[in-house]
Amino acid sequence: MATWQKLEVERAVDPRSHATMFRLKGVLTDSDEGLEFFETVRAEARAKPGSIVINLRDVDYITSAGVGVLASCYTSAMRSGANLALAELQTRPRAELRVVRLLTVIPEFETEQAALAAVTTPTQP
Repeated sequence: MATWQKLEVERAVDPRSHATMFRLKGVLTDSDEGLEFFETVRAEARAKPGSIVINLRDVDYITSAGVGVLASCYTSAMRSGANLALAELQTRPRAELRVVRLLTVIPEFETEQAALAAVTTPTQP
């Protein structure tokens, strides 16, 4: 059995838009790190409802519990009035999220910059 890489989370703030970016590395599951990540996103959305981008460039695998973590992040962000998008998904995680139809709800972008532009652009009435 292959050894899974522990989830690492880097938090950054875009200096122009003030959007929060989370860059993940490893396997996204319901580990202590995955649940801590969810709590961080939830707290961020409540404290500063704005824009959140989750960059999954360095995530090779998402378990079913990890799908739940992403869904919970999205739900918490939306309830707090924040916009949330995913960026730079690898082939396998993209396929996993398509199977469960999460990408019909959470917007996904090829690059972090495209995601930032989309979530920080005000919507027209």
